[in-house]
Amino acid sequence: MISEQIDKSAMTLVSYDKDIMNGCVVLKIIKDDIRELSFFMTFIWIDAHFPNLMKEFLDFGNNKAKELNIKKIMFATGRKENIIGRRMGKYGFKKISITYMKEVI
Repeated sequence: MISEQIDKSAMTLVSYDKDIMNGCVVLKIIKDDIRELSFFMTFIWIDAHFPNLMKEFLDFGNNKAKELNIKKIMFATGRKENIIGRRMGKYGFKKISITYMKEVI
């Protein structure tokens, strides 16, 4: 895996199998409402042939968060709520809010 910090506000983590990328995640460093630092997963992609890569990414993110004194890892998704809850709940994530969106026309 290759990790790189992009300025002080984001970092990437990319995984390869031989010379072919099999996953990547972009973590943005943000301050929440009470001014605590959080990682926000702005993008994640994992090749379906590498199901254990999610755990590796989250373990790496957890360790990096501890190193940077970051208190939370968050993400937003447009996928079905019950699928995301089932897949991510096993890694300790829980739903904290619902987001509504409107296109500006």
